Amino acid sequence: MLRAFLAMSILLSGVFAHQIVAKPVGKNKYEIAFWTHEGFEKYNPSQLLSIKAYGSDLQSIKAGIDYQKNALVLSEKTPAIMTAIFDAGYWVETHKGFVKGDRMSAKGIVFSSLHSIKMTKTLFSWSDSMTKPVGEVYEIVPLKNPFSLKVGDSLPILVLENGKPASGVSIEVANHDELQVKTDSEGKVLIPIKAKGLQIIAGSFEKTLFDDPKATTLFIQSSLTFELK
Repeated sequence: MLRAFLAMSILLSGVFAHQIVAKPVGKNKYEIAFWTHEGFEKYNPSQLLSIKAYGSDLQSIKAGIDYQKNALVLSEKTPAIMTAIFDAGYWVETHKGFVKGDRMSAKGIVFSSLHSIKMTKTLFSWSDSMTKPVGEVYEIVPLKNPFSLKVGDSLPILVLENGKPASGVSIEVANHDELQVKTDSEGKVLIPIKAKGLQIIAGSFEKTLFDDPKATTLFIQSSLTFELK
């Protein structure tokens, strides 16, 4: 069973600061961008595992990935929501902190090792139906229209694990490192809006791996992203 994870001091290290977000690049064309505090980074297209697209009524829209064109995402219609799953690779904790690599190839003492998976749900537009989940295993659901918010407002969210409210989940917000909040017993929490621009809200989960020689922990971050203009 996956469960809520981590202390805030760990969250700030490199592996946890990275997230993914869907970005329009043309009519019904998108890229899944790998975001860090320093900007967007390139990645191997094979790291993009899957994508899904939905209309404002949460009905599925046919969409796919062109791996020969840097994982370009194409959709049959213009989506209101796009989700994606991304393999962020293996990481180990050493005396230098978290560094990329697996536990068998790391130099020096390994304190912990993990396989990092990123999930995103990017909102492009809004309808009241979006206060319901699309059905991802790990999902953040906005409980009001995030595009109506102003700086100083708060966004109520619901965090789900296998369709059920997930309590005690630590929440990370991009460019808001001092934030330390967890979901309540109903899986809900208020997220303060500190600035305009790209908003990335992520919840973190982990489980023990018994059949992977490269890591002992599967670490999953599920995020909600949207642009506040």
